[in-house]
Order: sequence, then structure tokens, then C-alpha cells
Amino acid sequence: MTNMSFRARLLRVTYVDSEQRRDDQVRYAFLIEHKNRLAARYGLKDLEIERTTVRAIQADRLNLTSVFEFLIGNTDFSPVAGPPGDECCHNYVLFGNGVEQIVAIPYDFDQSGFVDAPYAEPNHRFGIRSVRQRVYRGRCVNNEHVANSLTRFRERRDEIYAVVAAQEGLEDNTRERIVRYIDSFYRLIDDPRDVERRIIKRCI
Repeated sequence: MTNMSFRARLLRVTYVDSEQRRDDQVRYAFLIEHKNRLAARYGLKDLEIERTTVRAIQADRLNLTSVFEFLIGNTDFSPVAGPPGDECCHNYVLFGNGVEQIVAIPYDFDQSGFVDAPYAEPNHRFGIRSVRQRVYRGRCVNNEHVANSLTRFRERRDEIYAVVAAQEGLEDNTRERIVRYIDSFYRLIDDPRDVERRIIKRCI
């Protein structure tokens, strides 16, 4: 959806028991770009602040990421505050140059319905019983950008499906489950009534 995101690379890692008590084990893993490298690519700095406000963040980009979080069924994030005592933000990193508005870039999607990790647990304060239930957590002040965000997702529909189709390491039933999950997103955003009910009126 945007190049302004953390780069990631899939790995196949061989774990070797140096004491030779177990056989070698091969597992998938990934590398994620360090935030300082991302900042350097765009001439920005990592903002090590405790919290911010929605109005201080680039609205169109924040809304695009809010719709992305909705697509993947993620509720485990906050672009304005982190856990008590930690720097901002929860599964977002804030970048800036001291002149323009803050850029908020998300990461860490393992609690999403798209991933559907076996250890993922729904946040019951959102009234959901499964991480696969979508809850829109975009900000109401950014609702004017929803239409453009949804247009961008519609324009890249085929590319999104192509990523899933080409992704190595997925079992067939997992790939099919992901496709069905994406299908449900597009059915929703293609229905103006659902957009109004599930996105516009569910903003925070």
C-alpha cells in the first residue's frame, strides 16, 4: 500500500544444537528493518516521545494504516500512546523532521485475524470473541480520508491477492482461509451501507 513501511525479509533458519542432543531444526523467521534505517531512507528521525495527538499525525497516511489494520483484523495498536511508562506508541513508531506532521508507521501484526496465531487473544473491551472479528479503530477526525483510503485498497485488490498466492510456506488450507478473510473485507468495503455502519460510524 505504501513504500513508507518497515522492510521485512523472510528467512529459513536452521537451529543447531551445539551439544548435539537434538537434530537440526529448520523454521521460518523474518528480519525487520531497524527504525533508524527506515528514518534515514526518508530523512526523518525516530521521535522518542511518550505520547502525541491524532491531529499531530499526517491524517491521510494514518487513515490508510487504520484501514489496513481493519483489513487484517488487528486491534492491538495505538498511534498516540504506549503502555504506561513506555515511549510512544503501541505497535506504531513515530517519525518526524521537526517541520511537517508526524508520520506514524505500524508494525507487529501477530494478534491480527489475518495471521490468526494460535496464541492470539481477542481484546474483550472491543466486544469481540475472536481475533478474526474486525473492529475499525480509525479516528473520527480522519473520516474525510476514508473514501480515498478505500479507493487505494480497491485499486490494489489484485496485488494483495497475488501476494498471498505467491507466498511460500503456506499450506493450502491456510492460503484458502486468508483469501476468504480478504474476500470478506472487500465485500464489506464494496457495500456503501457496510462502510457507513462498520467504518464511518465505528470510528473512535
